[in-house]
Amino acid sequence: FIGKQMQNNSLWTWYKANSHTLEVILNIACDLIPGGNMAKHGVDLWIAKLEDNKEIDQHQERTDIDAFIKEAQPILDAILNIIQQNQLNEQNLTADKLKTFANNHPLFKTAFDNGLMELDQTVNKTLCKTTKKRIINQRYELGKRLGKGGQAEVYLAWEINNRRKPVAIKLLPAILSEDESAIEQLEMEYDILVDQLRHTHIVAYTALEQDKETQNYYIVMDYIEGKNLRQILLARYNKPFSLKEALVYLTPIAEALDFAHQNEIVHCDIKPENILIRNSDQRVFLTDFGLASKIRQTLTIHLNSAQQQNNISGTLPYMAPEQYLGQLPRAQTDTWALGVVLYELLAGEAPFNGASMDHFEKLICKNKPAKIKGLSKKADALVNKMITKNKSERPIEIMPIFRALQKIANKKEAKKIKIFITIMILCLFGFSGVYLYESSLYQRTQRQPNIKKYQTYLTQCILCQYKLKAKQAIQQLKAQPKKIKTPSIEPEKQPRPVIAKVEPEKPILPIANKKPISEKQTTTLKGEKIKQYWVYPNGTVQDTQTHLMWKRCPEGLSGMDCSIGERETATYYEALATYQDISYAGYNDWRLPTTQELHTLVYCSNGIKPEYIYIEDGYWSTKDCSDGDKDYQKPTINQQVFPNNSSDTYWSSSPYVNDTVRAWSVNFEYGNAFEHYKSSSKLFVRLVRAG
Repeated sequence: FIGKQMQNNSLWTWYKANSHTLEVILNIACDLIPGGNMAKHGVDLWIAKLEDNKEIDQHQERTDIDAFIKEAQPILDAILNIIQQNQLNEQNLTADKLKTFANNHPLFKTAFDNGLMELDQTVNKTLCKTTKKRIINQRYELGKRLGKGGQAEVYLAWEINNRRKPVAIKLLPAILSEDESAIEQLEMEYDILVDQLRHTHIVAYTALEQDKETQNYYIVMDYIEGKNLRQILLARYNKPFSLKEALVYLTPIAEALDFAHQNEIVHCDIKPENILIRNSDQRVFLTDFGLASKIRQTLTIHLNSAQQQNNISGTLPYMAPEQYLGQLPRAQTDTWALGVVLYELLAGEAPFNGASMDHFEKLICKNKPAKIKGLSKKADALVNKMITKNKSERPIEIMPIFRALQKIANKKEAKKIKIFITIMILCLFGFSGVYLYESSLYQRTQRQPNIKKYQTYLTQCILCQYKLKAKQAIQQLKAQPKKIKTPSIEPEKQPRPVIAKVEPEKPILPIANKKPISEKQTTTLKGEKIKQYWVYPNGTVQDTQTHLMWKRCPEGLSGMDCSIGERETATYYEALATYQDISYAGYNDWRLPTTQELHTLVYCSNGIKPEYIYIEDGYWSTKDCSDGDKDYQKPTINQQVFPNNSSDTYWSSSPYVNDTVRAWSVNFEYGNAFEHYKSSSKLFVRLVRAG
């Protein structure tokens, strides 16, 4: 009919010229993409309609076919061009050849798959226009076909008076209506399904009815909107599942089968197509429980189907050995089929891949499946236990195996978590080590800061937490005027004061007996005179009354205004170990000051003159800056001479007599003395030498 109607049409000429290649493309669509079956069956449906429904207006039918071929031609032309560009022989082209070529050429496979997906959409759209509504018993309106098996077809449907809730309708073969004993078996089986198969992971049956128009029987079931496990496998391009992922899908099925077996019901056709995953909540359902044995016998007699010869029913790759031998299915038969599905998920392919029924029978009954890569010995043994050839050695209860597999998966997951935590701890220690190293490197840079040291820090740092400060310090140092070297005063050699550890420390500075330094003695350094101090450009300050030379900045700070860097803190022991006899400004005898020496720096802006007494236990102040009525500036030190000084506490080298755990310090908020713990207190440091 199509030939008569379209033989002079250019579209039909193009279709006939490429019919062999187009047939191959439509055939392999079923294997390459989800929805490919719809493309092939759609074309078959149109041809069948044209042959069966002669009363349909031929002109309108031709218009629909014209519209389809016209819309599909650019898509099919693109696929044909790809085949021709790759020099594939179109006349000898087969599905296997095209699949092999696609697998070896990823770019071709991607373009080919995209073309098939567009073709599938075109077929669906055209099919919706050309398919008439089908009504059953004036109650259900059939929609698209959801699946087809050897014993029935399943359609999406709606109640005419309630289109909100879709249902699934299984249309049983018309031949069953002629066998009264089969119908009795069907009604008995339905009662069992309804009464005994109420489970959260089994699709519920709601009605068994007969179509009054055709006299054919159909079963109404709940519709599960989602995907079947086969579609998920295809979407992953058969990439193997992890054990944990596989158990998510199959553990609910194992529960459902154990429940059915307890009620003496065997499914007989476990396969990925009968495992549904609902979109709304990802719940897994088992559907399509097999028909009764009497019904299968009726189908065997009347239907010419390879899978139904010798009283065999099921799907070839998932059938157990006893099914091929014609034995009645038992609970262990379902155990085998679920084991095959589990193997397929874990390996990415079925354990037995035959080309015919005889080939499958030989593989399944005699051959041992290959070991699954990446699966532990214990897990592999459990999977093989489900697909052992001897039915009596297969477990009837499936959940114990799945619980054991779940323990293995959890242990593996816990091991992964443990490894991850270990790596994170090691990374944390490594990060902490790098952080501490860089902090130490930066502090060493600040003790005698110069541009070269800051640049060295920037090149050696990894985390570079002080990167911004280092760059700012470099800019400040570059902005400072170059220092002019001037002769310095020879340091007066004096014996180092000995710090008493047990005896009370004796004053080492009899200030009244010292003569002040004259201006003539200090002019060689070209310093600036501020009250009793000479401030020199080399970062030192000379006290003309006590003859002590101080570092102008606390440790950690540098620059003329002591604004570069950060103040360093240390414990008493760290201060003694780090800051004794260090070199600075040409002198190498800098040290921690005693409490008496630190007291000489205290200055009260409100005019109070601090008074101190030196008692047997050490030092104590009888009068400090807070004793007056007037407010005073903090810190209590000459801020013009010692800029950027903290109001906090500075260590002295004086230990606390009769107490080995504490030492003395001077606080520049009030100008008095305090004792602190040597090992835990972190205080600031200012260094002095005998000038």
